[in-house]
Formats: sequence, C-alpha cells, structure tokens
Amino acid sequence: MPRKEKKYHYIYRTINLLNNKYYIGMHSTDNLNDGYMGSGKYLKRSIRKYGKEKFKVEILEHCENRSLLSECEKKHVTKDVIKDKCCMNLQLGGEGFNTIGMATIKNMEGVCFNVFIDDPRYLSGELVGVSKGTVTVKDENGKTFKINVDDPRYLSGELVHVMKGLIRVKDEKNNRYVVFVDDPRYLSGELVGVSKGTVTVKDENGNVKQVSMSDDRYLSGELVGVSKGYKHTEDTKSRLKASHKKNKHQCGSNNSQYGKRWIYSIDEQINQAVFIDELPYYLDNGWNVGRVVDFNSHDKKTQEINRAKELKKKTDMESSRLSKMDAERLYNIYKSEGFTSLRSFANSRFYDKSSTTLSNMFKKYIKDFSPIERRSYGI
Repeated sequence: MPRKEKKYHYIYRTINLLNNKYYIGMHSTDNLNDGYMGSGKYLKRSIRKYGKEKFKVEILEHCENRSLLSECEKKHVTKDVIKDKCCMNLQLGGEGFNTIGMATIKNMEGVCFNVFIDDPRYLSGELVGVSKGTVTVKDENGKTFKINVDDPRYLSGELVHVMKGLIRVKDEKNNRYVVFVDDPRYLSGELVGVSKGTVTVKDENGNVKQVSMSDDRYLSGELVGVSKGYKHTEDTKSRLKASHKKNKHQCGSNNSQYGKRWIYSIDEQINQAVFIDELPYYLDNGWNVGRVVDFNSHDKKTQEINRAKELKKKTDMESSRLSKMDAERLYNIYKSEGFTSLRSFANSRFYDKSSTTLSNMFKKYIKDFSPIERRSYGI
C-alpha cells in the first residue's frame, strides 16, 4: 500500500544538552507535538543512557511533501556534517540508506559504524573494514558462509569464493541480476556489468553518488570524480606503505587479479577478467587476450596497423625487386670485367660496400654464384 501522506514534514535537530552532540533527521507527522526525537542508532543509545529530559528537539525547516523533505535532508546532512565529532548521524541525508563513498568499519570494542573512504583513520589502518580478513565462500553444494581468508579449506580450493564463475549485471532497464559468466545474455551484450557506463562522483558539497558517464553534470564538470583533488599527506602515505607491507597488500592471492587474465571481445566491445582455467572457453568463442580501453580507437588503430603492414609489405616487395635487379647488374659487371676476386671488385669504382655485403647479395639473388667461388678467391 502507498504511504499515507502526513500533514507536516520537517527537518529537525535533536541535541544532547550535556555534551552538545546532535542528530539531524526528517519527520512526517499529523501532530507536531508527538514527542518524536529521532531513530538514529547512536541517538537511541544516548537517550537510553541520559534520559529524554536531557535532550531538546528543534525544527530547522518545513517542507510541503515527503519528496521535498528527502531532498532537503540531503542539504542538511552532508559529508562535512557527518565528519563533525558532535554529529551522531552515520550516513548522508536522503530517503533510504545512502552509503555510497562510505565503508562499514569496526573499532577496538567491536562497534560497527560507517565512515567515508577518505577518512584518515580508515586510510591509515586505525579503523578496518568490518569484513577485513574474511571472505564469503560456497561449498560444492552451494551453501554459503563466511570464513577467514587463511582457512585451509579456502586455500586448498575445497571452498571457493561465493562469486566464482558469477558476475553482477544489469539490463537496459537497469534491473540487476547475478548470472554465470558464460550466460548467453551476458556474452551477447544483452546484459552488461553492473557498473558499466557509470562513475562515482562528488558535488561541490562533497556529497558522493554514482551517475552515468553521459550525465550532463559530469560532462560539464559540475560533478567530478570522487578522488579528484584529494592528496594523501606524507604521514598517511608512510602509514599506508607500512600497512600494505604488513598485510601483503595486492600480493599473491590477496591480489584481486590473482589467477585471472583480461580478455576482450571485438564484436561485443567489452573487457572482462576471467580465471585462467576458464580462458580456453572464451578463446574458442572469439575472445582475445588483453584489454582495450577505447574500442572506437582500437578499431581505428587496427585499421591503421593493417594499412601500415600492407604498405610495408609492398615496400619490402619493391625493395626486394630493386635489390635483385641491382645484384644481377653487379654480377654481370663482375663477370664481364674479369675481376679475380670479390674483394678486388668491392674495391673498384663499380661498388662502394664491403666484399661480405656483396657476397651475401650474390648468394641471395644469384643462382649461379657459389660459396666455393668465394672461398677460391680467399674471401
């Protein structure tokens, strides 16, 4: 059933009077005095600890409907607001769970929450992803569960990654599925990778979202790549290096491309990484080893390369024809002028290169020329 439209829609801020920590949210109601204080995880925990009487609620802005309310909350709960140590919000404003550009982590006490992926504590390794060191696998019966990455059953291949042989895709209506990599709809291009044609961007307020690469805001520069303008400090760089070295980052089986090869299809104009044991299947179906960045440019380059090869072939044939004619002319002079050796002929006015070069030319183009003749003259 559709949601019943309420009479009032507003953005509120609930403040802890003891420590000034606050939570910003949106609320729709028929009664402005319904006592609603918010539903945030940290807020509820704080209210249980200190009691409702230690909090006050203030209305920041009214809106005409729920849709406008959701957009309004995006303006109030931004990346900078969430980074404020007094803010109890865990995600960006807006209807639903907007966690693009964020990572779910856990602290030393095991408490889980979200931080932005460029948070210095996350980049330095002080905070780690909630799933770090684990992997979701499946057994031969298709049963799935989570284990540590160093589990002997996973290392031996008894258990494999839950997505092995599978890929997340979308259709032209943006409906999303998980299919096998050899699914005819995927191989034909009817279904494409879920991120194909999209890019993760941020606006001037630092709000992160995923849009189409053809989005006018992205093409005009209003939205830019999520990492644009960001630079690590020297301290962060050193911490990252130490963390990568300790965790063997991107080494061996920790590398996302471990045991895989990139392949591409000229007909389908797509790239994908496949496991090496799956490679023969794709090669038999017209795929090529490698990766193409721009298929339009690739087609042009291929045509240019083919034209260059054809031109070189013609040039080589013409050069060979001229070389043969030159060899026959020189050999006729060599015979008719009565030279006693190739060395003496090479030193004459008829030829300006070495006797070795002359000998090689005669051997290649003159059938009557024999190495014995060459040796008899002491060459």
